[in-house]
Amino acid sequence: MSCFCGLPASFETCCDRYIRGDDTPPTAEALMRSRYSAYVTGAVPYIVQTTHPSKRASIDMPDIYEWLLEITSWDSLDVHSTHQGLHSDDVGTVKFVAHFHENHEPKVIQENSKFVKVDGVWMYYPT
Repeated sequence: MSCFCGLPASFETCCDRYIRGDDTPPTAEALMRSRYSAYVTGAVPYIVQTTHPSKRASIDMPDIYEWLLEITSWDSLDVHSTHQGLHSDDVGTVKFVAHFHENHEPKVIQENSKFVKVDGVWMYYPT
């Protein structure tokens, strides 16, 4: 069985170890994939924790919980490219497409997301 993020590993050995806090994602892509899995599993605290600290104030946790758990179901993730974002980098971008249903209607999110390291840990930096 593949992880929710699309990699050919179980969720427990792939993204869940990051979501549980047992390890930190070594690359921007690993963080992006684990954040997608967090959306699938409703792990809102991880989504907030992995957002750059300067951007967290705009996050409305009750709205995210309602959106994730009541009206959204996630179908698949396609990572198209990465630029930088490796272990030795401090910034990176990941271009992806996430397929989901909102109120039973098919939707797509296409992003070229920015990631930066804060104290050696990758964080999502929404623009």
